[in-house]
Order: sequence, then C-alpha cells, then structure tokens
Amino acid sequence: MTAVAETATGGRTPKQFFWNGKRVPYIVPWSGEQPLPGKLVHRRGPGGLALGYADEIPGDRFRDVLWVRMSGGLGMGRPAMPGVQPLRQRRCVNHFLCQVCGRPTERRDGRHLFLMHAAGGVAISEGERTQTPPVHGECAREAVRDCPHLREYAAALVEHAPVWGVAGIEYDPHTLAPRRPEGSDKRQPLTEVAYEDRSRIVWTRAAREVISLHGITPVDLSDLGLVA
Repeated sequence: MTAVAETATGGRTPKQFFWNGKRVPYIVPWSGEQPLPGKLVHRRGPGGLALGYADEIPGDRFRDVLWVRMSGGLGMGRPAMPGVQPLRQRRCVNHFLCQVCGRPTERRDGRHLFLMHAAGGVAISEGERTQTPPVHGECAREAVRDCPHLREYAAALVEHAPVWGVAGIEYDPHTLAPRRPEGSDKRQPLTEVAYEDRSRIVWTRAAREVISLHGITPVDLSDLGLVA
C-alpha cells in the first residue's frame, strides 16, 4: 500500500459551531459544501485500467483510490445532520481526530475511544469494521445526549485501528454504470471494499475510509476514567 501524507489539524482545535443550541459535530457536512462535478472515465495507470476523472488531478486520489469531490465550507449554511463530510471523515480516521470537536483523541494509555450506534446495545467486537472516527469521553457523552441515532449505542477503548478499505460506489468496469450496493439494507447506499481487493477497489469511488478495531475493551461512558 502506498504511504500517504494527509494534513491533520496541526494541533489546533477547529472552530466549533452550534445549531439550535447544540454543537454540530466536526464531521457533519454543511449546505455550503456541495459535490463537485467530475466525468467518470476509464483511465490507464501503472496497474492497468481503472476508474478515473476526465480532468483528474492528484488530489482526487488517496491511497491510489479515486474519491468523491466535495467543496470545503465548514460552518457555511445549515448543518446536514446526521450526514458525514467525506474528507473530514477521512482526516479523522487517519489522524485519530474526534468526530465531534476535531481534536486528537489519543489517551495517556495510547488507546482511543470509539462510540457507535448498536441496536440492542450489542458490544463492539474484536476486528469489527467501522466508518466511524474516534471520540473523546466528554464528546461521546454529549453525542449520546443530543443525537437520536445514539439512543442505542456501544463504546469501547481500542488499542489499534488500521485502515481496511473504503466505502463508496462501485462501478461496472465495462459500462461505468454504478453497481447495486451489497446486502439488502437500503439505508446503506455505500459498498465496503478492501484495499487488498484490487480488482474491485480500482472501480470504486470512495466516500469514506474504513478501519478495523483491535484490542477491544468495552466501556461504560459514565466511567470517570474516560476523562484521561
């Protein structure tokens, strides 16, 4: 896998925005951030034919995978909750930044807290894949309080979270028509594809990065130790 450098926040806390008295999470898109045009074509690269843009530039790819194009505009317009801004999601999972405030999440013990929706409160499992970035303890409690999506949730401290692949739209290699997402959940329009699956990922336009979680310790958010 090609080594890639991507800018984090430089240790600065991103500006915090509020809407109707509640903080807007860092990864939420705003109405001022819109998809940018890009005609999809067959492009020939070092590994052969792959999906590309007709007017492709180096910033259109990350880890040699084509990504959706989005205009930047944090705080511009209205927040589109509970959506996810693709490039900030990618930045958060690559640099372990809090999905709520955008600050680094590493604790003194080197672990990171992950919080996600879990029907019935089913615990996060070893090796589970997720598109959800980490979070601070105090930000997690705020998210559970303010977000209806997290009425049922699971939380865990994680030792290691390597990248696994991407979630995006997969296209037919011949016609470039979008393929139907895998599975039967119509609420999930994206297909997860592993970086190791080169035959498929070269025909995928990514919208999220996917990581896997290892060294899992389930936790209760009321545990005061999460303030570490």
